Amino acid sequence: MQAVNGADFDEVLPSLMPCLENCLAQQTDWQTRKQAVEVLQNVGDNPELGASLEVPLPQNPSLRPTPLQQRIAPALEALKVDKVRAVREVAKDTLESWNISKKTLASHVPPAARASSPSPMAAAAPSGQLSWAESREQAAPVRAQNGDRHGPTNARSLSPG
Repeated sequence: MQAVNGADFDEVLPSLMPCLENCLAQQTDWQTRKQAVEVLQNVGDNPELGASLEVPLPQNPSLRPTPLQQRIAPALEALKVDKVRAVREVAKDTLESWNISKKTLASHVPPAARASSPSPMAAAAPSGQLSWAESREQAAPVRAQNGDRHGPTNARSLSPG
């Protein structure tokens, strides 16, 4: 995971985050959920990332949690009750390393946003800002018009000739 560095990677985050959010869904296999948490941990551990997501960069990178970690935390909090122990543990370990508890999480996310949010990561999005999932949903009609339902690699592009 050494490749998670710098401005070049930060530009990819707006496309990557909805994909990672989908990987955290209970319908995915446990290895996918665990790997998604590990990627999110590496993203959250890098204090240089988040500008492309309109998340403020930390003023003091050594202080935890950073704004990006606070934005990722609700998704990890939801995995603390995952049916697979390995997924639960990696989510708990990540939140502990970021010094995020339920109390910390509740103080950073308004109750109204938690109650009406369609996804855990959307709950932490500042008001007026699209969540990662919402921004992806807005792009879906454009992709559908172009015959692209799943991104650059769909079933048609993978089938032989």
